[in-house]
Amino acid sequence: MSLAFAKQEFLSRNEAACRKIAARDVDVALVFSASNQYYLTGYSAGSSYTPQVLIVPADGSQPTLITRTMDALTATLTAYLDDAHVVALPESFIGVSDKDGFDFICSHVSSMGYSSKRIGVELSTGYLGATTWEKMKRLLPNAKFSDITGVITQLRTVKSPAEVVYMRQAAAISDSAMAAAVNAIGPGVRECDAAAEIVAALARGTDGFGGSQVYNPAMPAGIRQKAPHLYWTDSPYKTGAGVNIELAGNRFKYVSPLSRTISVGEPSKGLSDLHATVLEAMECAVEQMKTGNLCATVSDAFQAVIVPRGYTKTSRIGYSIGIDWMEGTASLQKSDTTELVPNMTFHMICGMWEEKDVSCVLSESFLITEQGAESLSKMPRKLFVKN
Repeated sequence: MSLAFAKQEFLSRNEAACRKIAARDVDVALVFSASNQYYLTGYSAGSSYTPQVLIVPADGSQPTLITRTMDALTATLTAYLDDAHVVALPESFIGVSDKDGFDFICSHVSSMGYSSKRIGVELSTGYLGATTWEKMKRLLPNAKFSDITGVITQLRTVKSPAEVVYMRQAAAISDSAMAAAVNAIGPGVRECDAAAEIVAALARGTDGFGGSQVYNPAMPAGIRQKAPHLYWTDSPYKTGAGVNIELAGNRFKYVSPLSRTISVGEPSKGLSDLHATVLEAMECAVEQMKTGNLCATVSDAFQAVIVPRGYTKTSRIGYSIGIDWMEGTASLQKSDTTELVPNMTFHMICGMWEEKDVSCVLSESFLITEQGAESLSKMPRKLFVKN
């Protein structure tokens, strides 16, 4: 067994989860989010394309993981669970038309004595669609279901010291990958060749630790620059093009995103002016990332700089990060009144895509501390120029 965290950390997380579940008047929770399954157990196989579930009793007893037979070994290698609490989903439920993994899951839930209990379900997950939900209600007709979407996820918002270590390591990987991007990009270089250098850096990590997983970097260039989530092409970079790079190092599934803009050749005045404004606005927003302030306050500080200068950004300027990039809890936007507390981690993404002729990105990962916001990146906040 090779755990990403000490066993006691997983036990503490499950104790907190059980308290939350019990407070929702639920006897058992069916956790379908792969990120939450990882958070509670350490299970890290890329197997969530087939039905799998973590069954978490509210009484504090050890959870049970049901995952595909071929992935059950991974659970015994990466999760803190006893072997008896890893249940293999038979291959006879995979890839057939008359049944699927939820038939087995419901049968097993019943065999555990929960068929007439109060069952909390994470309803907002990728593969738990309307048809599956109807099947679960049909196969467990005496159960009392309730939606617990977000209950476990909310626990992940404040990081433990061990999680912060991984976030810092992920940030160091991001810095290395961004340095590779700056070094690789230039006139005549194919976008795909630059992407290869970035991806290699994300996998290689640093001398002290490697990357655990690679997300494709977003790197739109030229006329594609204003589309924020495009990858690369095999076209060469042309002088005069801007390149927006967004990437994220990954360390044991924890990510620390980072964004910078690179100008191929000397930047236009429009790009230089926009970047200077965004830099100032970002630094003003960072000053508001203090314990006790609200997410909305941070967003307001950014807008107070760009709006008087005629710039527009309607998207949020950041969000809570951790496992698998985006947590889906707190957002740095006007409508979010979440209070900032120590050990929350955010990706502040000051991407500007709405201006008529110009675009740039500037982002970093931040840790909230008692003293304010600490950037996890050491990459200069400048507009990089490659001639």
